[in-house]
Amino acid sequence: MNVRTFGAERPAKTQSTTTYLQAWDADGVQHQLRLYTQDNLTKNFSEAKLDEEDLQFIRRNHIQTSTQHTGIISPPQILIGCDQLWSFINFEAPQFTLPSGLILIPTRLSYMVSRQRFLRNSQYKKLLNSSVHTRESSEDFDQWELHWRKESHEMENEYTGPEKEEKANINAKVLEEFNRSIEKRENIAYFVRLPLKKEHEPLPDNRALAYHRLRSILRKYENETKLLQQYHEVFQDQLKKNIREEVDESHDSFTKMRHYLPHQPVITPEKDNTKFRVVFDASAHYKNSPSLNDVVHQGPTVLPKLYGILLRFRTGQYVLLSDVEKAFLQRLPCQQP
Repeated sequence: MNVRTFGAERPAKTQSTTTYLQAWDADGVQHQLRLYTQDNLTKNFSEAKLDEEDLQFIRRNHIQTSTQHTGIISPPQILIGCDQLWSFINFEAPQFTLPSGLILIPTRLSYMVSRQRFLRNSQYKKLLNSSVHTRESSEDFDQWELHWRKESHEMENEYTGPEKEEKANINAKVLEEFNRSIEKRENIAYFVRLPLKKEHEPLPDNRALAYHRLRSILRKYENETKLLQQYHEVFQDQLKKNIREEVDESHDSFTKMRHYLPHQPVITPEKDNTKFRVVFDASAHYKNSPSLNDVVHQGPTVLPKLYGILLRFRTGQYVLLSDVEKAFLQRLPCQQP
């Protein structure tokens, strides 16, 4: 292999072996990298040393760093060129600029710290690289609930005119089928069928995606024993109450359609009741494959209109607020052909 370094007039020859590396991003999507081996890649790497203002910004925006960012020096193990870097950039996530001038660049793996600091008191310029992980949290609104409200609003505005009538007709049929097929068994739970679309792409099992999401979560919280214990207790409690059941992975069961859902914890310590809960990601999917949300009808919106709620708040002198604990857990899916 010929390598031309910066400022060199002629390329230098070096022996190298081509190899391939499989990597999974935070969503469990697999990437394949074509790499060249070399004993010495470059000089040792100094991770970003964040000052107090940067740390306050990270805490204020609920961003959890993967390291302490104390400026530890270590040798890099992999160098990724621009030809392969762009597949890892997450263009849907926001970019942040820290008070020091460093930039948090969103990637499919984590946030990458880049750029140079603003010069203060004749400091030397330093080019830095590192990575941080975001941690879901909430302030006035839970981010997940806000996401679903926004998505529902966008879906309502998707159809207009004849298309809106078509959507209303589809929703009417979905609701009719729901009322026809719902069953209440042994006064324990309601059994319902998934409102699958008649014509949809084959749904993959998503097992590898769910498995790698779980591994990512275990690595992220490996030092938080109490949180992992809570995680475990949630699933054990739901198994005990028959809210969920273990998957039959015997050879004979592989003829049946199956689909795994990745899950992750949502931690809300500022809430009085539900400080910890597990959410399932039905929008997760492989590249060029549908998710569970893609193959089921959304159905009609049954939530009351927001303006009606606001008007009712103004009619009385006192307001009583309540919430439902563990909603939807008493609805179980029917076995479908």
